[in-house]
Amino acid sequence: MMDRDVHRFVHFLKYNDSATGLDLHLLGIFDVGGAMKRALKHGYHIKKKTKGILWKRNTIYYLENPK
Repeated sequence: MMDRDVHRFVHFLKYNDSATGLDLHLLGIFDVGGAMKRALKHGYHIKKKTKGILWKRNTIYYLENPK
C-alpha cells in the first residue's frame, strides 16, 4: 500500500505526464527524493531531468514507463 505522498506524486504524473518542483511543493510533497525511492519499490520508474541555465534550473519529473 502506497503512502499519501507517493500516491499523489504518481497520480499527478499519470494525468499530467510531467511535474516540476513547484507542482510537487503545491501538492505538499517536500521530500521528493524519498517519494521517488518509495515509488520505485512499488514499481514506478520516475525519472528527472533539469532544464535551463545554471541559475534558472527547473527540475522536471516524469514516469519512464507507467503501469
